[in-house]
Amino acid sequence: MAGQGSVQWMFKKKGFLLVKKQDVDEDILMSAALESGAEDMSTCGDMYEITTSVADFEKVKTAFEKSNIKIESAELTMIPSSTVKVEGAPARSVLSLIEGLEEHDDVQNVYSNFDIPDSIILEASG
Repeated sequence: MAGQGSVQWMFKKKGFLLVKKQDVDEDILMSAALESGAEDMSTCGDMYEITTSVADFEKVKTAFEKSNIKIESAELTMIPSSTVKVEGAPARSVLSLIEGLEEHDDVQNVYSNFDIPDSIILEASG
């Protein structure tokens, strides 16, 4: 194991918001995001993912609330600069490690840069 902050260079602190696709029209969300200073908007499954700078996070969140856009999740988090694809048995091992770290009393947050297929994540959580 490496020391605290040893891989921090691989991540950037960002604002991260999730909005369900079924809760808002994409054009309305895109307009509110752009006007309030969001950096990026993408889709993942049935959700829109919006990223912001730390400085613009509250501004974007407030703009969504004023536009009656229901936010599922909003947080400041660490976003990986790049990801590593992991499949099969190694993916299951990585998920087991992450779970163990998250359950440890001394660990506050766990950030990762793995890209594991949804089917393996669902299998591990079920």
